[in-house]
Amino acid sequence: MSKEYVELKEGFTLRVFVALVYSALILTPIIIYTQLVTPIIISPIIIFIIFVEFSRYLGKPLTLQEAFLIYFCSGMIVLVGAVRSIFWLDLLFRHYLAIGPFLRVLMDPTQIPRWWLPPLDSEAFAYRTFLHPDWILPVVITLIPTISLMMASIALSYVLAQLYIEVERLPFPVAQYQAELIRNMVEREPKRFGIFILGAIFGLIYGTALYGLPMVTLALFGKSYSFPGLQVPWNDLTPLLEIVLPGAILGVMPDALAVTTSWVIPRYIIITIAITSLSIYLIGNHLALRLADVVPIKAFQFWKEDWFPGAGLMLTFTNSYRDLWINAHISVSIMAAIVSLLAHRRAYARAFRNLWVLPEAMKKAGYISLKILLTLYLLSCSMVIALIWFLVPDFPLYLILPLVVWELMFTFIYGWGVGAIGLAGAVEPPYMREGILIFSAHYLGYKKMDIWLAPWMINPGRDAALLLNNAFRVGYWCGCKPSSYIKAMIVANVLWTISALAFTELFWKMAPIPSAAYPWAAVSWALAAVRSTYFPSIALGKMIRPVFHVDMFILGIIIGLVAILLFKLFKTPLTAFIGVVSGLTIAPPIALSLLIGLLLGLVAERFKGREWWRTYRTSIIAGIALGEGIVIALGGALMLIVKSIWISPY
Repeated sequence: MSKEYVELKEGFTLRVFVALVYSALILTPIIIYTQLVTPIIISPIIIFIIFVEFSRYLGKPLTLQEAFLIYFCSGMIVLVGAVRSIFWLDLLFRHYLAIGPFLRVLMDPTQIPRWWLPPLDSEAFAYRTFLHPDWILPVVITLIPTISLMMASIALSYVLAQLYIEVERLPFPVAQYQAELIRNMVEREPKRFGIFILGAIFGLIYGTALYGLPMVTLALFGKSYSFPGLQVPWNDLTPLLEIVLPGAILGVMPDALAVTTSWVIPRYIIITIAITSLSIYLIGNHLALRLADVVPIKAFQFWKEDWFPGAGLMLTFTNSYRDLWINAHISVSIMAAIVSLLAHRRAYARAFRNLWVLPEAMKKAGYISLKILLTLYLLSCSMVIALIWFLVPDFPLYLILPLVVWELMFTFIYGWGVGAIGLAGAVEPPYMREGILIFSAHYLGYKKMDIWLAPWMINPGRDAALLLNNAFRVGYWCGCKPSSYIKAMIVANVLWTISALAFTELFWKMAPIPSAAYPWAAVSWALAAVRSTYFPSIALGKMIRPVFHVDMFILGIIIGLVAILLFKLFKTPLTAFIGVVSGLTIAPPIALSLLIGLLLGLVAERFKGREWWRTYRTSIIAGIALGEGIVIALGGALMLIVKSIWISPY
């Protein structure tokens, strides 16, 4: 970004509040209905454009701070609004799970705890309503970890901001083009805005070919059609490759935004991601399959059992990660935390000192003392642990305590991932809670289903990293106080939780969920039922398959050590280690897209010049994001209208 704002201002105004209310009333039912009838995700960019242009038409353009909050509030509704709708839909999913065959294998339905689900003969299900006393306890029990998660995420985001924005000054590639999009829509500096509009036109045309055609044909004809080579989410080359390299996966992701985002990611990180992903899923998968009958490694044998020709990229990727690489990912993630701590120990110490005794400048910038932040985090964890102890008193509680430290440690890895490459989910520490519960079943003899139903505060570090990107990094570039974003987020959560309750209740009244009226729920809930009972089946002895493999864990350590040696040899910054962690969970199509984008960026820089390219590349990316977002929003709206007509009796 070429422009840094020093003075941070309040952005949460009446106009922002109106945008939140508008989003809650207009977008919430669209999001819920879309989740029930189709896998398509609605883009919220239209809401942002409406408020920007309408305020300009009235002669009172939005301030940059207001535009920033509206952009992320309308964008956040896809995430938060979907989560809040899932909050209520998840309660219905529990009923689906209880009356189906999945949960019955693991426990007697009559023994389902009242704090998890009302009795199966409750009038709440007969009348299809949440407005019944039997729902009070499950809703309250589910709300507590939700509130705790928000508290922990806010606290940890302030710590990450001090470390990765103020001290290490990471590039934040995704934040760069998001801030550029907001600034171009508000400020409209002629040359930069012209390049932004050209990018938007390209994104609109290309997005129509990539996303528009499949969405329109699916809505009108019931079958999705696309141009050759423009398959969503990727062109799967695995069926061709498996003839020569069984087990290997390969594909190309044609999304223009996925390609161009690489322009603002450090080149050495892109190369590290590509090498790691292709080595693991192209070469490693094939070798593991070949050696399954030669080397006595159980993970290889499980992989051979699960692989079959024609499985396709997504299923092969999922199975290979679960069977082969999950343990290596855990060990490499732990190494990443250690490497980050050692490599930046002075920066960490300085960051914590600054937060412990806040300088005046940091107080004005909206920072909070480390003492308050740690207290808030520990309080949020204590609330959930106390709840688990109250609900499941027989479970050995000391097994839960390490998760508090684990989540805190991996918060820094999440923040590192967002700051360096723009990704938080790619560095997620996988299945630690599940591993602990399986350990308690196999080695401590706790084989009850109730602990698997107990609530937990899931991934506060990932949410904190998203806040780091949105509330802090983009907010700083737009001159908005982080506290403004936090206030808007809290208000939005309240509005959307209430709105999601009202509209979920309405859709449930209209027809049972799932049913023929909500076809995607019928498909996705069946798959979710299998996933939700997979690990409990292992823990309770219904499926004999170990999930922890020492040899693969050690292999991850070896991969990490080799990476460090190569970084030293080629004098590469240790920040590249985040590329190794991400490469273990990024599918080859995404890695190839980043690599292709890197090459295109080098060509563009050669033709346009280094200075021009560095000045305007984010405007191009922001324009493409806007163009593709408009296509997805309009396509999703068309699908919603057609589906609404389809379930109509006339």
